[in-house]
Amino acid sequence: MLNDIFSFLNHVREPNITLFFIIREKSNGPQRYCYSPYSTTISDGIGDELFQSAKSQIYAILSREPEFIEHGILSASDRYTIDFISAADVPYLTDLLLQLAQSDLDTISDDNYSSVLGYIVKIENQGNTLYLVKKSTPTKLLHKGRILAMVRDGSFSEVNANILTIEGSYDAAFLQPDVTAEVLSPTSNQVFIFNRPNFEAFFDYKEHYMHAISVHQSKLDGIEFICNLQGVVEYCSQHGLMIRKLARILAYRSFDPSIYSRERISEQLHRYNVELQMDADGSVAFCQSNMWIVLRLLDDDYLTSGLTGENYEARSKLKLLNR
Repeated sequence: MLNDIFSFLNHVREPNITLFFIIREKSNGPQRYCYSPYSTTISDGIGDELFQSAKSQIYAILSREPEFIEHGILSASDRYTIDFISAADVPYLTDLLLQLAQSDLDTISDDNYSSVLGYIVKIENQGNTLYLVKKSTPTKLLHKGRILAMVRDGSFSEVNANILTIEGSYDAAFLQPDVTAEVLSPTSNQVFIFNRPNFEAFFDYKEHYMHAISVHQSKLDGIEFICNLQGVVEYCSQHGLMIRKLARILAYRSFDPSIYSRERISEQLHRYNVELQMDADGSVAFCQSNMWIVLRLLDDDYLTSGLTGENYEARSKLKLLNR
C-alpha cells in the first residue's frame, strides 16, 4: 500500500527526477480532452525539494494511520481516509503515461504557463518509478510558494526573486515498475489520492459522475417530491460539488415513494426548521441554497440524536448494520 511508496523514497540514493507540466485541451474525439505533457530541466536543488516534499507529505499521512478506502462515489467522511484506485481505472492516465515515457517531448515555453492544468513529478530509481500528480492553476504557478525557482524557456535553476511556484504537496501518487512506450502495465498498481477534489478535477471526473447519474436516475421515477426532481438533476449536473453528491445518492440509495412523498418531506422541513426559497408562483426556486437542501433531504442528512434529542444536519454518515 502507501508504505511501499514511503519505503521507495527512503531507499532512494541518487534518484532521476523529472518535472512535467500538463496542458489539457478540448478534443473532438471520443474523450472530452487531450492531455499534453511538456518537459523541463531542473537543478539538483529543485529536484531535492520536490523529492523531500513527497517524502515529508507521505510520512505525515502515514503517521496519522489513515483508513484506506476504494475510490468511489462517496461522501466526505469525518474519519481520516485515503482513497485508492487502480491506475487502469483513472481516465486519461494510460495515455498520459505513454507520453511521459517518450524522450522527445516538447519543452515548455514561457508562453505555455497560462494554459497549465498542473504538473507531474517522476522519480525513477532501480527500475521503479514514482509518479506524483499536482493540480494547479496559472495563478498559483505565478505566485510565491514553498519551492521557488527562476524559469526561462523550460529550464529551472536557483532560487530567485523572479519566480514560478511549485507547491510543496501533491494530490496523488503511485508507484510502478519502470515503463517505456512499448511496455506499460499499470493495472497492478494503485493510485493513492491525497486531495480528492484536485485529483478528480485533474482527470475530468465530472464525466464519470454524469454517467453514474444517467445509469441510476430512474430511481427517482414515481416520487411525488416537493419540486420537479428532473429539474434538480439538470441543475446539479452543472455544479461540481453537487454533481458528486447527487451521483453518490443515486448510486447508493433507494427511494420508497411512500417515504419520499411530498407530505413526508414537508414534515421533515418543518421538524428541522429548514426553509426553502420560493418563486412568485409558489413553487420551489431552482437556486444553489435550495438544491443543497433537496440533496440533503434525498440523502437523509437531517437527523435527531437518540441520546440528547438534538437535531442535526449530518453531512458525513457511516451506516451501521442493524442487529
